[in-house]
Amino acid sequence: MSLQMASELRFPMGAATPLSDRAVDDFISLIRRVSGSTSRQHIIEVFKQHFCKISGENYARSSSLDWAESDMSRQARAAAEDAPNFIAAIYDALKELERSGVTVPTVQHINQILLINQDHYQIIDEQLIQTAGGVAAPEVSESISTSVMRALGDAKSTNRNRRFFKRN
Repeated sequence: MSLQMASELRFPMGAATPLSDRAVDDFISLIRRVSGSTSRQHIIEVFKQHFCKISGENYARSSSLDWAESDMSRQARAAAEDAPNFIAAIYDALKELERSGVTVPTVQHINQILLINQDHYQIIDEQLIQTAGGVAAPEVSESISTSVMRALGDAKSTNRNRRFFKRN
């Protein structure tokens, strides 16, 4: 089952929230430690496939383990520009590998990386939750009193123009 999340996380309006570089490095390190009865290259290829879905890149199987790891790192960094979907890609790849008998890290490992790197997401009961630090409040370019004064000035100017045109 895929990781569930609110639609505003899955389909962000405007720019997506990137994952911190340190968290990406930690996830890549974690991926390289995943092992099982299948080949290391197959494990890396599974992650590549999931990252390509997020980044929009076309997936192609690498010719060797070295190339697979290099490609996976590059694709992970591209996918990490969208933190919620990157986390979902990690989760979904781990679940896929677990179903095939590979020993994988737990959700607690994912949550620990996110917490240590102050990326404000956690997985709780197969649901991605944004914990804090969500959308920043827009910056106000002028004070409220300045805005009110400008609006009053505009209103006076408009009122004067109306009286001028009525007389003429």
